[in-house]
Amino acid sequence: MAKEQKSPTGNEGEVNQQASKTILVVSAPGGPRRRCGRAFGPVPVEIPISELGDNAEDIINELRADPLLKVDGRVADPEPAASAE
Repeated sequence: MAKEQKSPTGNEGEVNQQASKTILVVSAPGGPRRRCGRAFGPVPVEIPISELGDNAEDIINELRADPLLKVDGRVADPEPAASAE
């Protein structure tokens, strides 16, 4: 059963918004590797957390458990605001 995430401000929508902006960066420096239905190699692959579905936590844990994968995370760059001309 997944744990319920709570935002420090108590706003659950904020947690979902943060998760949708988080990107997992995965690479296999030692050569080709397949995990969780995805292929990884020396070139980092960016996977938005929102693409991992309902079992995102399990997938992230499985990727992190593989000692031949390098798993990092980052927050997506904010989209530039449309300029009004």
